[in-house]
Amino acid sequence: LSPKGRRPDKIAAMDEIYPCPDAAERATIIERTRLWLERAVIGLNLCPFAKSVFVKKQVRYAVSAAATADELLAELEAELTRLAETEDRVLDTTLLIHPQAMVDFLDYHFFLAEAEALIRNLGYDTQIMGNQDDSGTRFVPHLAQ
Repeated sequence: LSPKGRRPDKIAAMDEIYPCPDAAERATIIERTRLWLERAVIGLNLCPFAKSVFVKKQVRYAVSAAATADELLAELEAELTRLAETEDRVLDTTLLIHPQAMVDFLDYHFFLAEAEALIRNLGYDTQIMGNQDDSGTRFVPHLAQ
């Protein structure tokens, strides 16, 4: 992402637009995601960049209660903004976890195209990657700067 407007020493002060209302559920979702990242993505070396940002604690786990594509796109835009405004050494990757939105595979597949269009329209140079863990929770995006 463009370094314009980046904050040097802290993560931008904004939370999820549609936050997970249950703190215990949110903590469980984040822990499951962290384990998935560590065991599957890093453990199987599926992404050569994941280990470095994981070890440096430069990964943000954003749990969204978004239920529709429009809500999730708004959440994605907010997370892209957060990445753009935060130094790489502080925040390099966001996992936007959305257990309630896009649970149907075809809906999810088409949503990824909308997400890519949003990134292009905003002028960001970043990657988006859709993933799914064994319980069906989908992760959009893996936003790597």
